[in-house]
Amino acid sequence: MNQSSRKFSEIESQAGIKLRVLVTDGMPWDLASTTSFIDSQPFKIDNTTSTIVPPIETSIFNLPRQFSSIQGLNSWYYYIGTPSKLKEAVFDNIVSPWGVVNLYNWNGGIGSLGPRYLQITGRDLNDWRNPGTCGWLIPGEGSDVVLGWRADRSGTVYISAMLNTARADATSRSSSDDGVLFSIWKGSQRITDESRVFRGNSESNRIPYVIKRTNIGVTVGDMIYFYIRRGNWQDCDEMYYSFTISYDPNADLDHPRSIYNISGGTVTLSATDDHSEVASLEYSLHDRNTDTWLPWVRYESPFVLSPNIDKFIYRAIDSIGNLEPYHIVLIGSR
Repeated sequence: MNQSSRKFSEIESQAGIKLRVLVTDGMPWDLASTTSFIDSQPFKIDNTTSTIVPPIETSIFNLPRQFSSIQGLNSWYYYIGTPSKLKEAVFDNIVSPWGVVNLYNWNGGIGSLGPRYLQITGRDLNDWRNPGTCGWLIPGEGSDVVLGWRADRSGTVYISAMLNTARADATSRSSSDDGVLFSIWKGSQRITDESRVFRGNSESNRIPYVIKRTNIGVTVGDMIYFYIRRGNWQDCDEMYYSFTISYDPNADLDHPRSIYNISGGTVTLSATDDHSEVASLEYSLHDRNTDTWLPWVRYESPFVLSPNIDKFIYRAIDSIGNLEPYHIVLIGSR
């Protein structure tokens, strides 16, 4: 029996088999033209059952990488309230009391209809690898923020969450500052401890970020909630966030690690990741003359510190969307 007459069931099992599909809307068929065919993704042929088995794709869900202006897209939902009492947020870039803001923004509703100040923002909607104008959330005046994820199939999900204060300065304006309280829920059941994230009134009691890891079984339609509770004082605490969920126990749930080097006033940044690629490095500079933080920018090459810069923060984000908590660097007198 020659190679061309072998039965399908006798073909050896192997990965990387492709099917070539003829594309035509009628006769005649141009069999010599490569444009008449489309190659499939690689398949595996099983010689015991003669069935074609497509490769299993690992589903990884992440905010802010998958941030959207549509509720439910990529299984993500944006809420106001608590896990037991939810109200869908509104995507309209109108935030009371500021009016229209130039952000990718979910909020509590138009004007006085929703809580004041509340915002859930994403990164650059055209390219999530860019820092964009935002990528943080703020509980409103008297209102909490909940980000929800809906299970699209049954199984065990593996969860990693990072919440990082957007306030780089260590010292709060008041000793009463309590930041936010963060926990993860499955439906009405809290599945992690509640942790505090805040600036504090001194460097010694500052808790700038928290990272939580857990796993739990789900069925189709189950909801996982990332609950950011506003606390009891000064509701409007800005937080950077990164939430990753996967059905694969070996998926990348870890943020990348970045480092800096300063030589002769020139700063070099670099980052590594054990499981996936580093998508972006970014930094923000502090101007001592105006006492303001400049917007986050993407790191492309070493940069020179001008005399008015007295500190900077930097961080990395990987190709999954895991965001690293920022590092702060204080610059000595020059």
